[in-house]
Amino acid sequence: MRRHISRSIAALLIAAALIVAAAGGLGQKAVPQAQRPAAAIPVRTALVQRQDVPIFLNGIGTVHAFNIVTVKTRVDGHLDRIAFVEGQDWGS
Repeated sequence: MRRHISRSIAALLIAAALIVAAAGGLGQKAVPQAQRPAAAIPVRTALVQRQDVPIFLNGIGTVHAFNIVTVKTRVDGHLDRIAFVEGQDWGS
């Protein structure tokens, strides 16, 4: 019976040692990701130029306008004409 208990304790100690070793060892502190130094990024230089920069965004989704306007007549009935073009600025 005593041998059985001794073997069980020895097996538990070995299992605990393996778990501690797999977790990073004793006395070692895990360094958070934010404190690790970043890898070096190569930098190139270029001459300054003034030019238009095209911006293209590709994606899947739905586009909603920031502002939505509903045009209504002042009286009930049909709308005879609209005095603006879709997408026109207020000042134009």
